Amino acid sequence: MALVQRFGKPDIFLTMTCNPSWKEILDELGPQEEAQNRPDLIARIFRAKLEELKDELFKREIFGKVSAYRRAKSKVTNPAIPMEIRVEKALEAIYVCCFGKDPIEDIDKSLLYVILGAVFPSVVQSEIQRIVDEKARRVAEGSDETNVVEPRPITKEAVQMQMKDLEFLKQNKDTS
Repeated sequence: MALVQRFGKPDIFLTMTCNPSWKEILDELGPQEEAQNRPDLIARIFRAKLEELKDELFKREIFGKVSAYRRAKSKVTNPAIPMEIRVEKALEAIYVCCFGKDPIEDIDKSLLYVILGAVFPSVVQSEIQRIVDEKARRVAEGSDETNVVEPRPITKEAVQMQMKDLEFLKQNKDTS
């Protein structure tokens, strides 16, 4: 609002979003990888494209001289939570969603190392491994205090509705 009061109504209001199907993203993915599993890659390419757009707008002045510019920012300050604590909290959420009360096997630990390493690149891998190994040890000993809510049974009607939805999706997939 302050920009409109000072400079008048904008000629152009421009926003930019990311498309996971951008050629630059697809070219960097491995044969079995999906863009949704590579937030590091998407963020890097989005940032590069944003910088290109800013060069076009401000240096090359493709729409003329820019008289006002404001990058949208959240007014909420980031909490000062150490990254290691964030890793532990993320691991708790993953454990509750994916494992329930089951033990964490070695193959699961390897996958958790990769996932948490990709999400928290500033945390050294040995620290991530320590956190995952400690969680796996506590679960195996039965001393883990994670509150896993027991799932409620699904009603017969809900199951029937889900089956109808699946049938509908199958039919539409076959016709397209």
